[in-house]
Amino acid sequence: MAIEYDFLPLNADELPVSKVFTFDNNSYIFLFRKNEKFDRIYLEIIDIETEETLYTTRLVYAGDVIHAVVEDLEIENILRPFDIADLLSNNVGETTVESGNLDVVKVYDIT
Repeated sequence: MAIEYDFLPLNADELPVSKVFTFDNNSYIFLFRKNEKFDRIYLEIIDIETEETLYTTRLVYAGDVIHAVVEDLEIENILRPFDIADLLSNNVGETTVESGNLDVVKVYDIT
């Protein structure tokens, strides 16, 4: 049995980068940035029409990307960054989301 999840395409070589993603017919700009001092990945979700920042967060390994209710942010999908090998092995270790592991840590849509 194969397990397949969709994920947001992202790699360290393209940071900072903005990409448009659509969830339930609502499109948003996702701006991914790297904090150079601590090598952490941050995300801003921006309204595509008004260019207003709706939400900002640091990507936390295996944690919900959107962990608050935000007016005008209509994303019901569960987005979580993790290494799919951890899920398959039932061995989710504690790690951070950083540029050095973006080749295996992806932001998966597990809805």
